[in-house]
Amino acid sequence: GIGKKRSEFPANSELDTNTNNVFLIFDSTNSNYHLRSYNIKNINSGNYKECDNLIHEISKFPDIVNKSANTLQPHVIIYYLKDLSQLFHSFYNDNHVLSESEENMQSILECLIAVKQVISNGLNLLGITPMQKM
Repeated sequence: GIGKKRSEFPANSELDTNTNNVFLIFDSTNSNYHLRSYNIKNINSGNYKECDNLIHEISKFPDIVNKSANTLQPHVIIYYLKDLSQLFHSFYNDNHVLSESEENMQSILECLIAVKQVISNGLNLLGITPMQKM
């Protein structure tokens, strides 16, 4: 398989794996997963439930990659990226991030950076160079 399984990571007291603010992120430079903690639990407003949906969706990425590799079906990654992109598009259209408090804005941006990284990693696995700007 690609990278490490979640169970292969050493215990780290700084990362609370019982919350939704820890992600497995694929690092394309060394073809490994690593844990990255995002402090998104600081979102005070009840308007950002969609962040939970984004977090849930990006947490599926390692399993999607493994399924795609084990079954030799790259289209699994394509469908996943399509679904993640649609979820991001809905979030972007429905939420006004710049009008939030500084703390909320930072937390939301960290979530969106994680989404960007997952989309970029998925495209790279498919041999597609992601665009930096549109």
